[in-house]
Amino acid sequence: MALDECDLQITAARAEVLAWLQRRKPGWYDANGELALGFARFVAGQTDLELRTVRNPSSCHYEARWYHGGREASEFRKPFCAEREGDARLLACAAMLRLQITPAARRS
Repeated sequence: MALDECDLQITAARAEVLAWLQRRKPGWYDANGELALGFARFVAGQTDLELRTVRNPSSCHYEARWYHGGREASEFRKPFCAEREGDARLLACAAMLRLQITPAARRS
């Protein structure tokens, strides 16, 4: 069974977030939602991850969006979408992690 592009993105996001979280709080994170929750605890404060359900006649998916100080984070122009709630959260966490480790972020 071949993985589609979305599955590959979720697999890569899981590996990134899991590696980052294992260095800070080793443990077993079975589901992607658990992993995203573990990550979100480290960025808690004024930063929140909101999840929305989007339904249409043929499908349902979830959109995750980052908010900082009550406003949508401008670094993330589009929501992170997936068919499963935990996957959408995980994609958003991986994007936040990538933003935090970019060379520009290191200089600040």
